[in-house]
Amino acid sequence: MGLLKIFGDIFKTEKVKLEEILETNSRPKPEVFNRLIRIYRDEDQDHKALRVAKRGAALYPDDADILRAQKDLARLERELEKERLCQKIESFPNPILHGRLAELYRADGEIGKAIKVCEDGIKKFPEYGGTHLVLGQITYQQGDPEASCRHLERACELDKYNYPGLKLLAECYLNLSRPQDAVTRLKDVLNFAPGDEAIIAFLKKAREQAGDTDDGSRGAAPAQREPAPAPAKTPRRTDVAGLAKHRERLLNENLDSFLGVTGVSGAVVVDPYGLVIASRLPEGEDEELAGALVTNVYRTTVQSAEQLQIGEFEYGLIEGDATNVHIITVEDMILAVFASTSVKMGLLQRAIRDFVTAVREIS
Repeated sequence: MGLLKIFGDIFKTEKVKLEEILETNSRPKPEVFNRLIRIYRDEDQDHKALRVAKRGAALYPDDADILRAQKDLARLERELEKERLCQKIESFPNPILHGRLAELYRADGEIGKAIKVCEDGIKKFPEYGGTHLVLGQITYQQGDPEASCRHLERACELDKYNYPGLKLLAECYLNLSRPQDAVTRLKDVLNFAPGDEAIIAFLKKAREQAGDTDDGSRGAAPAQREPAPAPAKTPRRTDVAGLAKHRERLLNENLDSFLGVTGVSGAVVVDPYGLVIASRLPEGEDEELAGALVTNVYRTTVQSAEQLQIGEFEYGLIEGDATNVHIITVEDMILAVFASTSVKMGLLQRAIRDFVTAVREIS
């Protein structure tokens, strides 16, 4: 027993030393990363091991051992996340979980499973745009722009601020020789994201194909179209509908806690596709526009963070002259709190912690 304790102390001391090297040295040797990765994996701390592997891969992109460990750990993390999502869907089905699980399957090339999850999610939650978006992305990658159009049109009908859906839908229209429809969709994007250089360049290409000489491509309001007829209500399973409404009610109740913090003007919870799940905003504020703003900032930040390998997005801040927007990831959702620049951060942080705790209990 004494020998086991001695070996345990030696092992622990090595880990502490390696951790200190990572903290104090801007460019540790590759063997430091490889050894610490192995120690973390032996302790079943795969999340920490993956974080170390990502940093090591950024410094030593040609080190085969670090890259292999990073790939294996990332795959393991995705598999564990899939299992977690499957279990949550079984116990508490909701559309966000279906969309996230389908995305993971698609990213790993498990297209059949991704399609099945999407179809199941659409059947249970026909008015949720996220699963329609994923299915549209899948069919587009499979070279079926017509099927992709159908799914993406539905996704954008359900969420008029769906940036990736509108952009991909415009690409589908160009592939189907419908450039004028592509122009219309891209102008829709510029209506809520004026000055987006990528969309402006794409719009120029679409206008050239359509023979459209209109130069109002920098965010001018698009021509008014007749509103689409409201989709027919599809009956849902009573238990699923009841659970979803119960969850929405609890989220709204917990959002009320933010309004008790002096300087907070509102809060909103959205899914990764921009669909508003719950909100407490001042009267007259457009919650869909708020959701689009938060989601687009979140997507851009997450993509940049992945490319720069600086870790997962946890907290973001948009600073304004009078109001700041605090953006926080909470489980499979995004929380945005609108607060004045003079808000007491200690009170706000406590309200955020209480909200996160409550959401985990709900989930």
